[in-house]
Amino acid sequence: MAETKVKDLGWRRIRKEMKLANTRHVAVGILAKDAKDPTDTAASLLEVATWNHFGTGTIPARPFIFGAMEAHGTSIKKLQRRLWKGVSEGKLTTQAALEILGVKARDISVKSINDREYEPNADRTVASKGSSTPLVDTGQLKGAIAFEVR
Repeated sequence: MAETKVKDLGWRRIRKEMKLANTRHVAVGILAKDAKDPTDTAASLLEVATWNHFGTGTIPARPFIFGAMEAHGTSIKKLQRRLWKGVSEGKLTTQAALEILGVKARDISVKSINDREYEPNADRTVASKGSSTPLVDTGQLKGAIAFEVR
């Protein structure tokens, strides 16, 4: 009787990576882990980013994350397809694919701020800040945009 040997050419690893891909995602923006010390009375960067992104009664919405992702949705989807193809072919790990996606999303969000396609600052803000450019003062907001694979 002949003996049959199974030679795994990477299928088990690919299956494991694809299962992992179903449980992971990328978070992009000013991450909660970077929030301020609760004893600090000044507004945190996370709070300022939230007010500017969604708007308030006095601040117009400047959706530098959602708006950027929506504007670049087609290119992000193309990148996702290429990355998942790489994972399914065993050329990339899920972690590597999600990190590449996170870098792209972060860079798109920063570019959105750099492109300055938002309603200008109010006169009161211009007077205190010295600029009519929204979302840019010290560069702290742009520098804090990050991503995290979860």
